[in-house]
Amino acid sequence: MYESVSLSDRPWGRMLRATGTADLRDLGFDPVTEALKEFGALLFRGFETGPGGFAEFADQFSDTTLDRLHGGQNRGEVAGDDKTSTVNLGKQLIGPHAELAYSPRRPDLLWFHCARPSASRGETTLFDGIEVLANLPDELREAFGAKDLRYSFAGAGPDLWPLFTGETADRSRTAGLLAGQDGVTQAPADQDTIDITYAVSAARPSRYQGVPAFANSLIPTAERTVTFDDGTPIPPSIRLSVLRTCDRLMTPIEWQAGDVVMIDNSRMMHGRLPFEDASREIHVRMTMAAF
Repeated sequence: MYESVSLSDRPWGRMLRATGTADLRDLGFDPVTEALKEFGALLFRGFETGPGGFAEFADQFSDTTLDRLHGGQNRGEVAGDDKTSTVNLGKQLIGPHAELAYSPRRPDLLWFHCARPSASRGETTLFDGIEVLANLPDELREAFGAKDLRYSFAGAGPDLWPLFTGETADRSRTAGLLAGQDGVTQAPADQDTIDITYAVSAARPSRYQGVPAFANSLIPTAERTVTFDDGTPIPPSIRLSVLRTCDRLMTPIEWQAGDVVMIDNSRMMHGRLPFEDASREIHVRMTMAAF
């Protein structure tokens, strides 16, 4: 039905490749979940899905599927599916990050589906946060272990609120939802906006391995938005050192039509290499795990 092969020369990641005609939705729950727990990221290639099959497959492993929380952001809708969107629009490089790592609504699992690959480049990049942390210079591991990161969103408007609460609501209800979130502080900025901050470790224990993983949103987040939790700026030299480590450990996914990728979002970071082909279309779905 399928063969399991290494995703790259790294010790993490696995490709499950169909060896004949096989439907993705027929894969067993236990083999998939055990592989994800061990390897952190799985690429499913050569499987049939049929209409709606990507969503059906992802939801087999999920307690909750998050809505399109980036509704006001730079993403497109997927017709007929209110919980799947395109990845960030544009063709630019996107640095390593864990999805919604700047928010308490961070999903356990991240799912990608390749509707149309780029004619060239446009690879999605993967980084194992456990491996990244182990390869950071000693002084950086110590610095990130001693202080949390603080993400600050001054004057956040209604388009951003769902990223922190999980739902679209008025400011009064949003304030109530924010009040119940660990690590979140808030203050009304004006009648339409809220100042929101979120403090969290740069290397929380991963969900399945139980060891710290450098999986956060430091690299693509603006310098003024993310600092150490005591307000100390994070110098460009630290960002550059982290980025160099990530680049050295990066695994690119060279997309083929129909590919599906399943990611442990507590352990892995992902990004994107630049491309020119405007027809590239990758879909994303975010869920809370059922295992």
